[in-house]
Amino acid sequence: MKILILFLAMLILHLLTPFWWWVFVLPLAYGFLAAKKGWRAFAAGMCSAGLLWFAMSVIALLTRSETILAKVNVMVKLPGESYLIILAATIIAMLCGGFAALTGFLLRAATRSVERRA
Repeated sequence: MKILILFLAMLILHLLTPFWWWVFVLPLAYGFLAAKKGWRAFAAGMCSAGLLWFAMSVIALLTRSETILAKVNVMVKLPGESYLIILAATIIAMLCGGFAALTGFLLRAATRSVERRA
């Protein structure tokens, strides 16, 4: 459920604003505010961000943006079709979202640790 909520929030913000970095901000906020365990924060951020970028890449491919994907594919010198770019973008987004959520969780743990010492 958390993955779906994160995904929908990132999708709405991605569609309403011209910014791509919601993939970092929302998982970081989730990790800081709501995550119970570090690996669950990582998994939620990873799945939601990966799903968002995968969906947006497939939509771009299906709406006649395949020429852009083909040019990017040539630019980064990947063999084959545009599917490798979609796979690479998805993996990068998964790692970014996962580590952002884990960072938020660890920041909360660090701030609570400092509060307990004081």
